[in-house]
Amino acid sequence: MSHNLESMFFSGEREKVWHGLGKQVDGALTSDDALVAAGLDWNVEAREVFLPGSSEPIPGYRAITRVGARVFNDLGDPVLDDVTGEPIVQPEAVLSVMSDKYAIVQNREAFSFVDDLIGGGDVRYDTAGSLRCGAVVWVLAKMPERYILGDKVEPFLCFSNSHDGSSGVRVCMTPVRVVCNNTLNLALGTAKRSWTTRHVGRIGDKLEEARFTLQLADEYMNGFKQLAEKYSAAAISDEQYREIIEEIFPLPPTSDNTENARKVKNIQHLWNLVFTCYCMPDIDQFRKTKWGVINAISDAIYHGAPLRTTDGYRENLWAKSIGGNAILDRAVSVLDKF
Repeated sequence: MSHNLESMFFSGEREKVWHGLGKQVDGALTSDDALVAAGLDWNVEAREVFLPGSSEPIPGYRAITRVGARVFNDLGDPVLDDVTGEPIVQPEAVLSVMSDKYAIVQNREAFSFVDDLIGGGDVRYDTAGSLRCGAVVWVLAKMPERYILGDKVEPFLCFSNSHDGSSGVRVCMTPVRVVCNNTLNLALGTAKRSWTTRHVGRIGDKLEEARFTLQLADEYMNGFKQLAEKYSAAAISDEQYREIIEEIFPLPPTSDNTENARKVKNIQHLWNLVFTCYCMPDIDQFRKTKWGVINAISDAIYHGAPLRTTDGYRENLWAKSIGGNAILDRAVSVLDKF
């Protein structure tokens, strides 16, 4: 797999989800099962840091180092040693350099309380994976589906953890409109889209944290339903559609230079891509409404072919799918003004 999106699995009998990323496997029953399937069954250790040529460690700092990670091929399968048949283990890798006060949370510890969500209802593990050589890892859990505006929507809870100090254990809500696989992780004024959760070891605390997570997830989905109903009832004219799209994707100030011409061309490409999505059959019932615009924009930014495919494209797409997309947030802000 790519250097940025390192390893990943997804479960279920459907075709590949999440933009075609990952390897399909049988469903994971526990967080340990999910971590093994995703190649996240490794640990991190705090090691001393040295200046080049020095034998004295730098005081106050430690290298957060990954150990025991397996090697995966482009199909998402572990690579086996030709002689022993055992999985090949990657060399140790430094994920970050942190203060010696930094508290390591192992992958198993970070996601263990998710088992209480799975055991307490209809939530199930759907996928797990690694970004940036393990600096960020996640487990994705699928909640019971809902019907909103007659559409089946699958809510997902993404639990992510970092080993580079960028975040603690974080939870993100990501609803997906199934008919077109549109990721609609919208920023709502009424409910949180993401929050952090405590690293807890005791059973009672884990159960409490699981209940807290499910409560916030339910609040988000209720707010999502209200926004969908509000936007689907808000008609827009063809002229308003043009004004909305031009404000979400504004043209740069007029200039004769080559860079400006490239920006204009890219934005006009986006306008055309969004309009094409706006005219697709799966948006028929919502065309000429704000909800139709939101779905067209989501379709365009998540499923449209990029003008340039960079090394970090897949990672960035995944991060925006689970953590929120600035363009969708801007779209909501603009639509609320019309």
